[in-house]
Amino acid sequence: MIIPIASETYIRRFPLVTTVIIALNFLIFFITYPVMTRQQKEYSRVQYKLWKLEYTIYIRNMDSFPEIAEEGVEPAIFADSIHAKIASGEVPLSDEEYDYWEELNNKLEEIKSNLLVRKFGFIPDRFSFLTLITSLFLHGGWLHLLGNMWFLWLVGVNIEDRWGRLFFLGFYIVSGIVASLFHAMMNYSDIPLIGASGAIAGLMGAFTIRFFNHRIKLLVFLFPMVFTFSVYAGVMFPFWFLEQLMYAVYINHSGVAFWAHVAGFAFGAVAVVVMKATGFESRVLEKRVDETLDIVDRDFREAFDSIESGDIDGAIEKLLKFLDEHPDHYDANMELANLYMKKGNPALAAKYYRHILNSIVKEGEHIPIIQFYNDYIRENKLDRYLLPGEFYRIADAYKKNNDGHGEIAVLLQAYKFYREGNDAPIILLRLIKSLRENNMIDKAKKVYEELVRRFPRYTEQGKMYLEGGDY
Repeated sequence: MIIPIASETYIRRFPLVTTVIIALNFLIFFITYPVMTRQQKEYSRVQYKLWKLEYTIYIRNMDSFPEIAEEGVEPAIFADSIHAKIASGEVPLSDEEYDYWEELNNKLEEIKSNLLVRKFGFIPDRFSFLTLITSLFLHGGWLHLLGNMWFLWLVGVNIEDRWGRLFFLGFYIVSGIVASLFHAMMNYSDIPLIGASGAIAGLMGAFTIRFFNHRIKLLVFLFPMVFTFSVYAGVMFPFWFLEQLMYAVYINHSGVAFWAHVAGFAFGAVAVVVMKATGFESRVLEKRVDETLDIVDRDFREAFDSIESGDIDGAIEKLLKFLDEHPDHYDANMELANLYMKKGNPALAAKYYRHILNSIVKEGEHIPIIQFYNDYIRENKLDRYLLPGEFYRIADAYKKNNDGHGEIAVLLQAYKFYREGNDAPIILLRLIKSLRENNMIDKAKKVYEELVRRFPRYTEQGKMYLEGGDY
């Protein structure tokens, strides 16, 4: 069994909408689940009585049902055929028997019409715009609810932070509507559809494109072993999509709305591609989000106006003025770094990226450090501007994330740029220890040989690390 337990997350403010949606789903579940359970028990009780009576009638009048006398007839067709013939009067019944059948049938229909799941769930052959919305907040059981809400949290907080609360809410609802309508097109029936999975699948599709290089941490139960590993969202979620598509095509009557999952995911992914292609995200959404963050003064707003008009130098001047008063402002540092990259000045860009990185380090969370390093430092090939201590902190973040390969890659980069510096032996010692901890013994030995050759005074310490001890 594989369970996603975390996603790389760096948010600038509390994910209010995601939290409210989750809280609202739980509140509605606490109110509706006991009612739905009670209603379902009553429905099943009366349905069993009616089916028992109809089966007795069938046994006594088998000649009246030649179409179901053959073997291999599905139970649903079997039951529906018996019920339809009794209802149409084609089967001879006594008045007393028919009255009892009619009483049970009417009672069952009355219970069915009052089921919460039918009043507020989306029924494909009984279109209602209201139930397209209400169905997103009903769940049929604890596992249904917990699974959906956990995935909503995993992908929702990042998307809400980047797109803004109002747009995020609208996207969530529209994804759910698109998923439900496609489900109705593929499964035109009177079976109600409930659950937020279609809307969440839309967020997953959006996350796959928008945050494709963010890692999802997975917990694996493979008896008797339990372990964790991380995989990129751009790898994991497409596999989930293909799995849902396969189930949708080949599995019938499962009770799971696979086509809703497929449609929601596809809608979310395509929507992000369109938003990126048209620049809607960068020109509209990001600007609106920035304007609603805590500290935005006139210089900061005017800097964005300068960027819009193509005055890069003017924008840099205003951002520098703003940072004199707010040196730790995330977005101002980020925008300034981005502008210096556009001007072809990676050294100055690295200065402000490093400032953000060190602010993130102070917060003590390792995943945001890894995320920022990958998205901005490594992506823009700015490793050479990092200080040794910054390389160490990034390597430590990978270690805390149980990503030994990532830790080693960062230390190798550090050695590449500080091979002739005072930190070179320290980097080599850390490499030996990391390689040893990750069972790369042969490579650890090669690094040890390099250490002994270049820095013989560290031989004893390097040997200790190579043998698996601490100095």
